[in-house]
Amino acid sequence: MSQNETPLAPINLLTQGKEIENILREAGRQARIRHKKLGHPIVSWQDGKVVIIPPDEIVIDDNDEPAK
Repeated sequence: MSQNETPLAPINLLTQGKEIENILREAGRQARIRHKKLGHPIVSWQDGKVVIIPPDEIVIDDNDEPAK
């Protein structure tokens, strides 16, 4: 680290875990929306196997609302 760089604060999973989870959920939601709009498939893991989900089968749940 150079002298001009500020060290990052440590992540406290006990107090920031929910915030981190919300950020990751929103990132996944945005990726699904983008892939569906662009007509690109996504890859997922189901029943111990890799599966390719075509864009017309990508589900954007109502529960996948943007994080606040």
